[in-house]
Amino acid sequence: KIFSEYYLIAFLFYLSHEVIFHEWIQIRAGLASAMVLPMMYYLQIDNKKKFMILYIISSLIHYVSVISIILLWIDRPLKIKWLFMGLFISLLIYQFKITGFFFNLFDNYGLLPPLVKLYLNYELYTYPASLFHPKTFQQIVTSFLLLFILNGRRYYSKNINHGIINIYILSTMFQIAFNDFGIFAFRTAGHFYVVEPLIITYLISFF
Repeated sequence: KIFSEYYLIAFLFYLSHEVIFHEWIQIRAGLASAMVLPMMYYLQIDNKKKFMILYIISSLIHYVSVISIILLWIDRPLKIKWLFMGLFISLLIYQFKITGFFFNLFDNYGLLPPLVKLYLNYELYTYPASLFHPKTFQQIVTSFLLLFILNGRRYYSKNINHGIINIYILSTMFQIAFNDFGIFAFRTAGHFYVVEPLIITYLISFF
């Protein structure tokens, strides 16, 4: 009322702008992320039909979920050394700016999707996060600790699900490889954050 006599109209515009264009995006991303666990479950009981149904639905909810197709290739026990190698490769990608190289390459050939190109041109979203960003650093430390412990045990116990381990390491790899492009790092890695509470329970069970 202080700033406008049409405060109800202004409030509706506020809702349409702030909620739909900002909070609603996070809600959709969270919902798509929450569907990662059911997708992995259906893969592990060999029901690829239901996996694909959930995959399509989650991709329609939020575009980032298209990367969930990778679950098809990591739904199996992987040797710890290969998971370590994945982390080291992502560190090399980050160190030698390989992600930026491919972004530029695809852009030069007109192969970048319009939405990706839009984000890349918006510095607010594509800031370099640094490996010492609290979330990035925490996830790197957690991933290496987890693999060191599993490597010492040299087996997956019945209480440790290989799919959950693989998803978390994949999340960390995305976080590192895209770390110079803030929104891409946190959107891709964040899509798989849903397994982190389970990873914490695994770590607690080790001690």
